[in-house]
Amino acid sequence: HRQTQSYSRDLNKLYRSHPAFYRFDFDPDGFEWINNFSADESIVVFLRKTETDDETLLIVCNFTPVVRNDYKIGVPFKGKYKEIFNSDALVYGGSGNVNPRLKQSKFSECDGKDESIRITVPPLGMSVFSCTRLREAKKPVGSKTSTVESKREKTPVKKVSKRTTRKAK
Repeated sequence: HRQTQSYSRDLNKLYRSHPAFYRFDFDPDGFEWINNFSADESIVVFLRKTETDDETLLIVCNFTPVVRNDYKIGVPFKGKYKEIFNSDALVYGGSGNVNPRLKQSKFSECDGKDESIRITVPPLGMSVFSCTRLREAKKPVGSKTSTVESKREKTPVKKVSKRTTRKAK
């Protein structure tokens, strides 16, 4: 009973601490299918969203008793994906098929998305991942490329001397 109590307590805590689960409940913008067509594997993948990308949650559900190792999933943006809940965790009486490490997305198309990750999908279980978008680093104002370009622009044009002009005539 202790494992079931922990499971229920952690699910309630997860729901209350992540606005993506409830903020846009009655708005289509709060939900997005990633993969709902893997009939052979019986796996469903979707997003719960808010107005902020960093509150996005990726949910993966497996409806078979088969563990899926190195399973490729399309993700909404380039970023880091951290498993924050897994129903197959040992603490809940599961078999421990979890994703303990942070997953960095890679530019590799899957499920109609440009970026993807590879995860372990637990049998008859659900995994929830928090998503953190990676921001593209802006080039500093004084970077090498801008300095070279500005030097090119400031290079003085050779003036033609009067002597050269006379000789040409």
